[in-house]
Amino acid sequence: MKFCALPFKGKKDYVHSFFLYQVSLSRNLQKFVILCFGKLVDTDNLSDSCENSGLHCLYLDTSIFFNRKNELHQVSQQASSIQDMVEVVRASVSLISKQWSNAMSLFHEKFSALPNLISTHGVESSSEDEFLSLLFGTRTSPALHHFLASSLGEAGLKRIAKAVDSAGRDIRGIITEHLQPAVEIISFRLAELRGLSRWRSRFQTIGLDGNLIDGVTESIGMLVVQVERFSRVAATVVYLFQNFFAWVLKSVRILLNEPTDQVPAANSELVVIFLKFLLDKDPIKQLLEADERIECDMDTARHVEQLVVFGGFTDTQFLEKSLVNQFNELEDSLKEAFLMPFTAISSQIQCQGLLPLYPVTSSATLSSSCSPTSISFYKVHVLFSDFDKCSALPAS
Repeated sequence: MKFCALPFKGKKDYVHSFFLYQVSLSRNLQKFVILCFGKLVDTDNLSDSCENSGLHCLYLDTSIFFNRKNELHQVSQQASSIQDMVEVVRASVSLISKQWSNAMSLFHEKFSALPNLISTHGVESSSEDEFLSLLFGTRTSPALHHFLASSLGEAGLKRIAKAVDSAGRDIRGIITEHLQPAVEIISFRLAELRGLSRWRSRFQTIGLDGNLIDGVTESIGMLVVQVERFSRVAATVVYLFQNFFAWVLKSVRILLNEPTDQVPAANSELVVIFLKFLLDKDPIKQLLEADERIECDMDTARHVEQLVVFGGFTDTQFLEKSLVNQFNELEDSLKEAFLMPFTAISSQIQCQGLLPLYPVTSSATLSSSCSPTSISFYKVHVLFSDFDKCSALPAS
């Protein structure tokens, strides 16, 4: 790293190969003092003998911070609000995953007994085939009859149905009351930051990078779409489970010769859809896994590509990502954008003075972080009021 400085007697020096020791920013934001270990090099004589290793003090003019403090305050407020909402999204997704995982664990625990019973009875069939045969009235195998009447039973079925219904209600509440509002607030705040990042004439690179903010804005837009898709998928899956449980309950009561007039009517077509796509699969879990690739039909993919011309997302394959994957990408892009102001150097921030403080002759001493120096001891008005009279100060 290197700092240039306009020196005491018309010479031009710089400090290189340094590491920071202490920094201090004045209350009015206009003065920034840095204490650092490094080599002070005279540019008029670049020989090794002219390199002075030690502790040096640099004084930077940061008036632009004071002149643009209102705008910078807006940026910090929006960024802080975004970080808070990111944590809300993270907690919401984690809670949704936990709720659904608990419900599905109970479902698979009970229904995993059916394949074992089929194998025990020596039948070459699957759970899906057995349920379809029952649905269309072809036959009820001994394995399925034993499963419905004994292994599962009405009480066990109602327990599973209650767990899934409860998880569905909780997920719907988390989405509507926490997840969707948080994502929309992030989108709104980023839109404001996007406007501020484009005001280059006022910020002079001390704010946010416009291109990076544009990338984050697209990421949050895709996350909004992902949350909407997840909401619809979750609602559809829970409804299909409810319809399936109603049909199974009616089947159990028929097998036990019990009345079925109090059982809600079930849609046979939806039962078939459940058996084909949900009995051994879990679309909700897929969307909550970071490494899952979501299948997208060709028509939808083609439509997304066509929307690019009208200002759509440049990442035309974002629908193949899971909700969690999209959220992780948003976090990465936010981190990159918010770290930019810490790495960018504005031309308006200039080094006004450089003063050697504590000479060090040994490289071992130079690498040590211990030094008898306190930044609070050296007053700015003492250090920089008269460079011609003061070239070094003793350590405190």
